[in-house]
Amino acid sequence: MKTLHLSIIIGMGIAATVIGNSNLSFAQEDGFNFCCNILHIVDSPLKQIKSGIQAQDVKCNQGLQLLIKTEEGSPICVKPDTASKLIQRGWAKEIVTQTSQSSECAGTQVPSSGLGTNIIPVLIMSPNSTATVCVTYNFLYSWAQYPNKEVYSQGILNFSSFSIGLGSTVTPSSSFQITATPSLFDATKVSAGSNVNVIYKIHAEPNAGGYYDASVPYGACTRYPLAVVYDASTVDATHFGPYVGLLPPCFSSLYTVSSVKIVSGMNYKEVQFP
Repeated sequence: MKTLHLSIIIGMGIAATVIGNSNLSFAQEDGFNFCCNILHIVDSPLKQIKSGIQAQDVKCNQGLQLLIKTEEGSPICVKPDTASKLIQRGWAKEIVTQTSQSSECAGTQVPSSGLGTNIIPVLIMSPNSTATVCVTYNFLYSWAQYPNKEVYSQGILNFSSFSIGLGSTVTPSSSFQITATPSLFDATKVSAGSNVNVIYKIHAEPNAGGYYDASVPYGACTRYPLAVVYDASTVDATHFGPYVGLLPPCFSSLYTVSSVKIVSGMNYKEVQFP
């Protein structure tokens, strides 16, 4: 990465421009003031990527913020006010790098002990409503120790990639809008045992009424079933497919979901499955 140092020196009524590789600092000598402004110019995000730098490690010029384009996955540097608009519209995402040693996350804890058995919590929300859920991801490995790095492109986790759907392969439904905060996370800096909390906003469209075999993740590869109904008393096992409750094949994951808490707009019902 190249850095251009541009210095303007003013003193005794004489101005000069100095371009070089040395930083100059403010100084005063014999009553004459010297004022130096230094401009750091870095390569464009594309040039940095071509040089082998990972997307999450791209540097932006002063006053600009790094984002990742939603569709292309390429890095861009934009002004903070532009960044807010792009994120709100879903056109770009911010990469988060910080983890928390605490798994505390406000809300009602959804049981997990029944997953893989015949007693399974079914999440419940109404059509044309929005639910907020807090999911805690616990990292089982540090990035250096993890054996399946090729699964995660450039070491970036996309927490917004889960979908709500039917069947063993989870055919996604278009009747939901899901946002995650954070949506992208830099896994290359995690340590084993660290946690990150992700807040999901799940909006069920008016036509979303029905029963779904898989929704919010839990464990390494498990998903809670979801019922989008007005009357929770109608929820029972007969509305779901035969794969609910079965543990799917699962590769060695970088993380596991250790906690799911409902913040608002949703509840759950423990249902006995065959």
